Amino acid sequence: MRVVDDERHKALAFVAACNRAGYRPTRMEVEAYLSSDFMGMIGQIHLGLLGMRHSAVDSLLRMRWLYGDSGLSLSSLGQAMLAEAERAEVEEPEAAAVVVVLDREDPLSYPRLVGQLVKAGAGTLVDQYMNLEQFMMVLQDTALARVLLGTKTSARIQAEIKTLCASPAIPRSVEVRVATERVHDRFLVSDDDSVYTLGGSLSTVGKSTTVITPVPESGADGIRSRIEEWWKKAEIIAPIPVEEGEDDTGEVA
Repeated sequence: MRVVDDERHKALAFVAACNRAGYRPTRMEVEAYLSSDFMGMIGQIHLGLLGMRHSAVDSLLRMRWLYGDSGLSLSSLGQAMLAEAERAEVEEPEAAAVVVVLDREDPLSYPRLVGQLVKAGAGTLVDQYMNLEQFMMVLQDTALARVLLGTKTSARIQAEIKTLCASPAIPRSVEVRVATERVHDRFLVSDDDSVYTLGGSLSTVGKSTTVITPVPESGADGIRSRIEEWWKKAEIIAPIPVEEGEDDTGEVA
């Protein structure tokens, strides 16, 4: 449970900063800082003139976390409460991750999936059950730069994707590889290094209910490292590597 709310924390921190510089701010100066804008300050002054003001500063004075008439200072209790507020802020857990549910009964599930892939920018998708149709969607509708297929991807689908990537008609180039070791889970790594797990392959969206779940940063580093290991060991499908002694057209130099 938080002992100090955000407004009181902000007031205590402001007064403490002033005190460290040898200045004792007035009540009006603290309230102007809390209001954060000129109109807010005017409103606070107006309420004060009417005798209607009841602010965070009032409660801090009443609880004796602050003291002073012409200028405010932190009491020993106020210093302790500020230290607790700063500690709680550092230790506050990561914000709750937003899980995207792709319900099989929801006609918007597939568009939501595409939207999540688009948000990943030039990221990496790991999916061992992708077929040609889903790969074409990745090419046309997203900016994903790398696709890692799994050992479960059939030779036929690998050949189809390889042939498609070699076509001059494709809208853009994507790096595609096939993992050389079993990769069971499906992952999406965005270009800002955020990591997501996909409850099912792209081919299952609309057929069964699945979820896209953000991975907390505490676990994301390990997953990113593992994906990079898979990627380095994987067999290259596209673009086709240029053999030594050939130019990029395949002609012998």
